[in-house]
Amino acid sequence: MWCNKFELLVIAVLSDPHRRAIYDCLGKAGLREQGWQVVQRTKTPREIREEYEQIARWVGWITGKQIALNVCIYVKKKAKSV
Repeated sequence: MWCNKFELLVIAVLSDPHRRAIYDCLGKAGLREQGWQVVQRTKTPREIREEYEQIARWVGWITGKQIALNVCIYVKKKAKSV
């Protein structure tokens, strides 16, 4: 039986659930990389989004505090120079 490279790749990928999952997520480029691991999802998409939003709020809060601190320092320096 004669197979071209594509058919051999398809057979190899479809017969291995690990490689199939990588191919489904990342395509052909994913198969060229070494060390990919498929892990079991432990959080629902909703939990992942909530965690992301919580981190984004925290980073925004820190950034906002930093901006407020910089403004206070700038205003104090301006007041001293006048």
